Amino acid sequence: MAQPLDPRRLRPRRRWYAIAVAIGVLFVGSGIVSERVGHASAISIIPKFQVYSDKGATEQQLAGGHGYALYIPADSPGSCVVGLADMGEIAETAVRFTRDGQEWVHVGNFVVTYSKDNVIECEASRYALSDEFTHSDYQFRESLGATGLITLSCLGITIAFFLALIVGLSRGFHRRILLAQRPVG
Repeated sequence: MAQPLDPRRLRPRRRWYAIAVAIGVLFVGSGIVSERVGHASAISIIPKFQVYSDKGATEQQLAGGHGYALYIPADSPGSCVVGLADMGEIAETAVRFTRDGQEWVHVGNFVVTYSKDNVIECEASRYALSDEFTHSDYQFRESLGATGLITLSCLGITIAFFLALIVGLSRGFHRRILLAQRPVG
């Protein structure tokens, strides 16, 4: 006569469902952390800048052969002229960030040919200047964080789904085996 199987040994426990959920939550949480780290890394490469409050045309002593970046507050009209060069309208993809409680927009980069007083005229009541800003490095760091968020979240949800599916199918299959072994009486 065959020895009856112990149901606890044969069937996976229900706690495996909780483990599947925990894995999903862990991966989604890791994805969120990845996105926040990518964003913080991107913000950290924005150079420190000097804010100027004069509305209209102002003259700034800028070094020749040096690249600069121009920023304006996010809620300001977006037209600036540096020397004779019009910086154009702010693109939808322009970098936006918060510094000291103020949201700023990167208008663009420019290079000064000669050291002299350069006229900067913005419609905005304030503007800021810094060393040249590498927009591509910023975008790379942001996209790396977003890729981590999407990849880790999808991976965690997929692992959790298949683990729960395997546990559910295994429990159902083993239940049939246990019912088949039950003495008919």
